[in-house]
Amino acid sequence: MGERRDNAANGIKPLNERRSHNWAFRLVGTSGGGDLSRWRFPELASRVTVARGTRLSGRKCVRRPRAGRRLRQRLPMTGAPHTEASRARHASCVNVPSVIRGNERGITMNRLENKVAVVTGANSGVGAAIAKLFAAEGATVVMTARREAALEEVAGEIEAAGGKTFVMATDISKAEDPERLMAAVEEKYGRLDVLVNNAGILESGLKPIDRFTDEDLDRIIETNQKGTMRCMRAASKRMTAGASIVNIASVAGEKGCGGAVYVSTKAAVIGVTKHTALRFQAEGIRCNAICPGTIVTPMVAGTTAADMDADMMGAMATHSNLRTQPCMPEDVANIALFLASDESRALTGQILVSDFGAML
Repeated sequence: MGERRDNAANGIKPLNERRSHNWAFRLVGTSGGGDLSRWRFPELASRVTVARGTRLSGRKCVRRPRAGRRLRQRLPMTGAPHTEASRARHASCVNVPSVIRGNERGITMNRLENKVAVVTGANSGVGAAIAKLFAAEGATVVMTARREAALEEVAGEIEAAGGKTFVMATDISKAEDPERLMAAVEEKYGRLDVLVNNAGILESGLKPIDRFTDEDLDRIIETNQKGTMRCMRAASKRMTAGASIVNIASVAGEKGCGGAVYVSTKAAVIGVTKHTALRFQAEGIRCNAICPGTIVTPMVAGTTAADMDADMMGAMATHSNLRTQPCMPEDVANIALFLASDESRALTGQILVSDFGAML
């Protein structure tokens, strides 16, 4: 009864006597919330309870409005029932950045401002999409691949849009090239903030474990596994706290759905991602991996079912939903942007599968 009298004295009704689903109270971790520095708590009492149907001790929180932003005095409480009308009203008054595909709407948040990012395999497909998005978000992008002419073409598009790039032809399958690349970046910029290991190659035909060739084994391991590890070794020596390594692995390495050699190299990338995160956790250097599922890129253009091993295709078909839409390079680029930015600073050693749920 004492609590009820205290609340009554302050002009506060029990929460269950109000329209609780419109009660203006949000905390860190609730939907659409923010950090506590964006609130002020006048004469806050010692105990705050926000569970529905309980009383609130203390005074109502007042949000500090920010310039250029509309503010509602009442926002839906997390977990409360909504009508379609209330959802529409809420959406119209809360400024939530939309997911953008390849920055096609020209919306930027400068999430990588003043960062230097190296992107391997940046001449086409996923690598080109990552380079474009990183540059749009304020990064200086060091673009590298074997085909310099294709690199220059993508770099020209980025620079025409106002981005900053540096092109350096590199073959990561050659033992000396990754070290040469990272040394050049350090000399030119004096820092290295982000490494995206995207360069990789496929074997033809989804050859299973009983049919792979030694030629495929040597060639693909040299790029996908050894090349990736060499880049990580050379980059990590030049990184400091806050840096991020993003490895583009594959759902093949996570689920086994691919040719035996390719699967083995991408599984190795997943393993070394976790190892690297563990090794540099204390130094504040993060390492995560993205595992795209079926993806539309120039590397797989023109491939048909007739080119694939029938036994391996049959095995894969029984364990995945082949009707699920494929990923696009921009889908992977958006995830890479998040992992490269400080927004994901709490994530390291994580393996993110991006396949629209095809392999659930």
